[in-house]
Amino acid sequence: MCFAWQSSQMSVQDQNERPARSVARTPRIPVVVGEFDVRERIADGKWPVVRVRGGAHGGSEPTIHVVTSHDRPFGRYLEDFEPGDIYKHWPGKTITEADDHLFCMITMNHHPLHTNQWFAENETVHGKNVVVGNLVYSLVLGMSVADVSGAAIANLEIETLRHSKPTFHGDTIYAETRVLSKRETSKGDRGIVEVETKGLNQRGEEVCYFKRKVLVWKRENAPQRQRPYDESIWSDD
Repeated sequence: MCFAWQSSQMSVQDQNERPARSVARTPRIPVVVGEFDVRERIADGKWPVVRVRGGAHGGSEPTIHVVTSHDRPFGRYLEDFEPGDIYKHWPGKTITEADDHLFCMITMNHHPLHTNQWFAENETVHGKNVVVGNLVYSLVLGMSVADVSGAAIANLEIETLRHSKPTFHGDTIYAETRVLSKRETSKGDRGIVEVETKGLNQRGEEVCYFKRKVLVWKRENAPQRQRPYDESIWSDD
């Protein structure tokens, strides 16, 4: 049986010593809202919360709201991957000149093609700055993490990295991934998934392509996601 607390408004009038007045109070009244299997919801990672509004002393029937706490999916387990499946990652990202310059400075890549506008306009075949390739690759890889490797044990291998077309300041990059294969390892509690990922610009042109292999848990063996706090952060006390 599950109980919720119902709040109601009570009026109290003192007619002896002073003029009539109303005092709002909100007593906590237990209301039985029915039975349901809490264990099933917990197994799905959703904790049932029951909210009751109105009712009791006001004369109207209480309105019962059953809500759940949702844990955002991040990554996949071995059982979730099927060869041929395609993941359309979201959202895309516009690469700015500042993005390009910062990435070059952080990684110590000072090639003027990426950071010197005059050089790019006068001494290169493109006639303008080109975004450094490793930024494009890193961006596309990062876009795929939530759908592919967010729950992985390790990223094992990157192969066939190809910069298909140049990316320029102001281009917007999107990414999609296709599952190529999967297999369980000898340990039995994990497996290796091979995928291929494409980065595309706002014109639908492929600008980056790579394959990678990821070591992922089987669902029943994966560690449970934890946080350094509990549901009490949402208590109304």
